[in-house]
Amino acid sequence: MEADRDAIRESRTAFAADIGQFKSSVANAGHRLAELERGRRIALAAESVRRLKSSGGAGVTGATTLAEAEATLKRLRERQAEDAAAATAYDRLDPGMNPANTASRLEAAGFGRRTRPTASDVLARLRQKASQPAPTPAA
Repeated sequence: MEADRDAIRESRTAFAADIGQFKSSVANAGHRLAELERGRRIALAAESVRRLKSSGGAGVTGATTLAEAEATLKRLRERQAEDAAAATAYDRLDPGMNPANTASRLEAAGFGRRTRPTASDVLARLRQKASQPAPTPAA
């Protein structure tokens, strides 16, 4: 029963950590989606600029502003590629690198203090209780 209780507590902790990671992933995806939407709008603007230039409108005023927009689009595309690479690397991380998993593996290997009772600990405690004299009721 104690092992079940401890397993349930560990499961709750692990699930809470998973929920936190899922929330973080959703928030990260939302930020990435917003960045992609900005990139889409900038790409549309850049395409309009390209069409304008190819149709003979190269002498239009504000060419420096268009060059700045194109430079911004390039930076956004580079940032999106970096974000995609970081997301891929994050997805490939070994889930076994979780600190709780590492602590349990070390505990199982005999390093550090025990965080969970073993079967021998429970039996020793029960034997100790059995060897103590039963309290006598007051007469």
